[in-house]
Amino acid sequence: MDILVRMACIVFLLFGLGIAAVSCRSHTLLYHITVVSAPTPGVPQYSIIMYVDGAQYGRYNSDIRQAQFFSPSLSPLSEHLEMQTRYAQAFEVWQRHRLNFLMGVFNKTKGGDRDTHIYQRKAACELRDDGTSGGYQEIAFDGKEFLAYDKEKVVYIPSTQEAVMVSHLWNKHYSSTNSKMFMEIDCIQHMKMYLPYISTDLEKKVPPKVKVSSSESESGTKLHCRVYGFYPRDVEVKWIKNGRDEIHSEEAAQILPNPDGTYQIRVSVGVTPEGGATYSCHIDHSSLEKAITVPFEPNKRSILYIIPVILASLVLLIALIALGVFICRKKKGSHSLQYRIALVSVPGYDVPQYSVVMYIDGLQYGRYNSDTQCAQALAPSLNALSEHIENQTKYAQEYEVWQRHRLNFLMGFFNKSKGDTHIYQRKCACELHEDGTIGGYEEIAFDGKEFFIFDKERVVYVPVTQEAVMVSHLWNIRYDPTDSKVYVENDCIENLKLYLPIISTDLEKKVPPKVKVSSSESESGTKLHCRVYGFYPRDVEVKWIKNGRDEIHSEEAAQILPNPDGTYQIRVRVGVTPEGGATYSCHIDHSSLEKPLVVPFGE
Repeated sequence: MDILVRMACIVFLLFGLGIAAVSCRSHTLLYHITVVSAPTPGVPQYSIIMYVDGAQYGRYNSDIRQAQFFSPSLSPLSEHLEMQTRYAQAFEVWQRHRLNFLMGVFNKTKGGDRDTHIYQRKAACELRDDGTSGGYQEIAFDGKEFLAYDKEKVVYIPSTQEAVMVSHLWNKHYSSTNSKMFMEIDCIQHMKMYLPYISTDLEKKVPPKVKVSSSESESGTKLHCRVYGFYPRDVEVKWIKNGRDEIHSEEAAQILPNPDGTYQIRVSVGVTPEGGATYSCHIDHSSLEKAITVPFEPNKRSILYIIPVILASLVLLIALIALGVFICRKKKGSHSLQYRIALVSVPGYDVPQYSVVMYIDGLQYGRYNSDTQCAQALAPSLNALSEHIENQTKYAQEYEVWQRHRLNFLMGFFNKSKGDTHIYQRKCACELHEDGTIGGYEEIAFDGKEFFIFDKERVVYVPVTQEAVMVSHLWNIRYDPTDSKVYVENDCIENLKLYLPIISTDLEKKVPPKVKVSSSESESGTKLHCRVYGFYPRDVEVKWIKNGRDEIHSEEAAQILPNPDGTYQIRVRVGVTPEGGATYSCHIDHSSLEKPLVVPFGE
C-alpha cells in the first residue's frame, strides 16, 4: 500500500473515529497514540495527542522528544510535565514492541516505503458527575480497528474475524491488568489534576461565523451555509424558505473539528429558484443569546467554482475553467483580484496542462499557461507594465512546480494511478474595500470536489468534507499556511493596487445587452428561449411575461456565463402551452439601460 494512503489511516482514526461525545457535566481524558514503522516525511514516527473533553491540550512526539501543553493555564504543572516526558519516552519502546509483534504475526516486512505499517492506540477515561468513572481502549493496525479492551473481563477482545487469532497471543504477551490500572487510576488522577486549571477553558463559548453561498451544476442550484469557528460542538443549522418552511437536505451534514479545537459544519440544500422566494440560514448555538438568521442574497452571492467532474468530458471542464465560468461577486465599492489555477496530471485533450487566469472585479485581465510559457495581459492598458509582466512570468513558472507537487501529493494520498487523468484546482483572491480594509480567501479542489478552504484568521487549511478531514492534517504539515496568508494580505493586494489606476476606465464601463427570442418544439411541448448576451457588468434580470402581466417561472436554473471578451450572456427558457390570443414577451433589466427592455415573441 502506498505510504501516503497509509497516512490517511492515521488521520482517519484520530479524526474520523473522532472524539467521544461528552455527556452532560461529565469529563473525558483521551490519548491518541500512533507509531509508524518507517520514517515518513512530515510525520513523526511516534506521537501522542492528549484531549480533554474533545479539545486538544497536549502532545508528545519523537521529533520534539518532549511533552508539551497547548494551554497556558496548565503551565504551573511543570514538574508533572517532566514526568510525562519520561513516561512518554519509555512508553514509546513498549508501543514499538507491539507494532513489531503485529508485523511479525502478519509476516510484514520492515524495509522500504511500501512496507510502512501503522499501529494506533486510543485510550480514554471518563469522570462522571456522580463520581463514577468509565473508560475504553481501542487498538488498530494499518488503519483497521483490531482489538477493544473489555475492562470488566480485563481482557482484549477482537473487533474483526481477522483479529480473533491475534487476540489470544496478545493477551498472553501483554498484561491486560496494566490497562485497567491506567484507565481507572492513572488516567483519572491526571484528569482530576487538570480540571481545576482548565475549567474556564472548558466552559468557554465561541460564537459561530457564517458564510452563505450558492453553486450551479447540471442538477440545479445548491445553497450552502458554512458555519465555522464555534465551540462547544453542538449546533443546529437549517435552511428556511420564505421565513417559515424548512428545506431538508438530502446530504447528512457532519460537524468537523478544526485544528484549534473549534468546529465547523456545512449544510447544503438543492432549490428551484422562484420569483419572490427568500432563503435564509438559521443557526442556533449555546454561545448565542438567540438564534441568528443569515439571508441568502442572490445579488451578493459567492458562487463556488467546483462542479462534478466527468473525466470523459475533460475538454469541456477545462474550457469552463479557462473561461472562468463561476465568477465571485464583489461587494459594492470594493475591488477584487482573483487567480484561478488549474493543473491536469497528463498532457492531451488540446488543453494546457497548467493554466492561471487572472480576474479583476470578475473580468478576465491576464493569463499564463504551460503552452505559451508567458504571462499575458488581456487588456491593452496593462501593457505599460512590461517589467511587471516579465516578473509574473518567472513567478508563474516557479509556481507551476509547487502546484504540481501538491497534485502529486493528492494523487499519492488517494492511491491514484499516474496514467489516469486528475485535476487540481486552486482559487485565491484578495479584496480591497472602500474603507481601506482588506479581505481574501482561498479554496482548493481535487478531481472536481471542493476539499479545503483557507482560514486566514487561524492561518490553517480547514476541510470542507469528511473525506478532506483525512488529508487536512498532513496538508497543513507539508505546506506552510503562513505563505497563503502573506500572499493574500500583501502580494495580492500590492498587485491589485498596481492594476487599479491603469484599468479604472475599463471597470466603470457599461455595455447594453443584445437580445434574441426564439422557440423550440419537442415531445414535452413548446419552449420559449430568451438569449441575452454581450452585456457588462454581470448583474441582469431576465424574465418571461404572459399577456403583459403574468410572470412565467422557469423550471431550469439559468446561469450567467462569461464571454471571452469580458462581457456576459444568459439564456432563460420556459415551457408554455400555446393559447389563442395569448402574448409572450421577454423583459430585461440591466444597469446599462435607462429603462427595461421588452422584446415580444413572434414579431
